[in-house]
Formats: sequence, structure tokens, C-alpha cells
Amino acid sequence: MKKTELELTPLIPDVSDAKDQCVQRLTDLLRSKVGIDKAHITLDSSSGTDRLCIHYDPLVVSLSEVRQYASRVGAEITQRYGHLLRRIESMSESRSSAIESRLSRIAGVLKASVSADGAVRVEFDRQLTTSGSIESVLAEWSSSTIEQPTTAGAVAKRPHGHGPGCHHHA
Repeated sequence: MKKTELELTPLIPDVSDAKDQCVQRLTDLLRSKVGIDKAHITLDSSSGTDRLCIHYDPLVVSLSEVRQYASRVGAEITQRYGHLLRRIESMSESRSSAIESRLSRIAGVLKASVSADGAVRVEFDRQLTTSGSIESVLAEWSSSTIEQPTTAGAVAKRPHGHGPGCHHHA
């Protein structure tokens, strides 16, 4: 068995949290490929960023095939699932709960989170809804929204919860 590590952000750039369901989708799909034994997220202690660690059998699948497959699966996930990150005005817990509940009822919304400090995070299936539909509902509840960009470093600096030790491998 060999291992390789890939940066997570280029594979699924919309994802700002390594605990996002899209990361789980990615690792599940990778593990389903013949020749790939294990796929998990590990923390690069030198940079503080999350990395995708893939354990594979080089007699069944080449390193090049593993990398190409990971890129293709990541692109398919990114094409299908969207992430809307916004900031609205601070509010009471009950109002944030009401907004979260309303967003969760939109067909195609897989997960919605609204905190009292105004942070809004929505994961959705692009085949069932659009970011515009979600924005419309959000506009009913808030006078202004500010887009929160996802950045290459956004998946970085998880305080804990990384997978079993997997170190840099070519």
C-alpha cells in the first residue's frame, strides 16, 4: 500500500470547513474506486491546513490515476453542490433560529446554519435550487447581506479532529 497527500482546497474550492458533507462525499467516492483502500483528511502540522490522504495499491491503480480521479470527483462534487456564505446583521437567538428554519425548508437545501452574530452558511444541491433562490429568502429576513468569500486558507487551521497520522508522501 502506498499513500499520497493532496491539497483539499483545489479539489473542492467552495468548501470552507473540512467537516463539510462534501468532504465526506469526496472521501466516500474515492474509497469506492478499485485500488483505493482508504481516504481521509489529515492536518499538515507545518502549515495548519487540511490535506486529503489517499492510501492506494500501486499494483491496481497508479499515482497518476489516483490524482486524476480525485480531481474529477472533486469537480463533480463542486458542480453539483453549492455553498452560500453570508453575513447579515446580528440578531437574537430566536430570530436566527427562525431564519435557519426557513432556509432549511427550501427544496434542495441540505444544511442551513444561521448564528446570532449574523453568520449564514447554506449547503445546497444545485440540481434542486439556486443560490439566487436562497438569497431571495434571505432578503425577506435581512435588509443587507455581505458575501463571505471562501479562500484557500479557509479549510485551514482546524483546532482538532484530524484523521490518523498521515504525513507527507509523494
